[in-house]
Amino acid sequence: PAEIVEKIAVTPPRLVFGDDAAQLEQRLLAMKAKGIRHLSAGNVGMVHLGVKLGFTVHGETSLNIANSLSMNQYADLGLYDATISFELSQQKARTLGDYLPHGFFAYGKLPLMATRNCPIKLKGCKNCQQFGTLTDRKDETFEVRCTQRQYSEIYNGKPLYLADRWNEWAGFDFALLYFTGETPKEIDSVIRAYTSTHEKREDITRGLYYRNVK
Repeated sequence: PAEIVEKIAVTPPRLVFGDDAAQLEQRLLAMKAKGIRHLSAGNVGMVHLGVKLGFTVHGETSLNIANSLSMNQYADLGLYDATISFELSQQKARTLGDYLPHGFFAYGKLPLMATRNCPIKLKGCKNCQQFGTLTDRKDETFEVRCTQRQYSEIYNGKPLYLADRWNEWAGFDFALLYFTGETPKEIDSVIRAYTSTHEKREDITRGLYYRNVK
């Protein structure tokens, strides 16, 4: 149905190489021909391409919008709205102005790094499930997820979680709940936490939102 398609956005890979880059424009046009009108852009090249092809372009956190100048520039480039950088403190996030509608990363395992060389590939990619974990010297676990065997992203093992402090986040245009490997049951639980229960949880992170706040 058209009303469902209107809610779907195509998300190109954050990193594109070789033949895939050459074919990307045609693939996006094919998606547009199926009725998809929204594109989620993770780098400035995708912003440019999405606007060029006539998509409504939404900016991801990897655009690193961290001040009013960058937000204004992206508005000039044609962004419809954007999720601001999760490296901002909450206090600074409230000072970005109103150059375009913007929201914040409210839940999920934060993407920390994208790498061309997989950090867990030991014997090639043949039997890889495109998912693995790394453990640092402090026994903190990080998830590694592969995209089409082209590049890997490293995620914090603990999800950023704000549902129990939801009353402190009024005023933004939207909030992003970012799901990676959660089960349907876990996704339902998170949505309930943010919309009704606002329960406290253990084994979470607040990211950098409350740094220097006592």
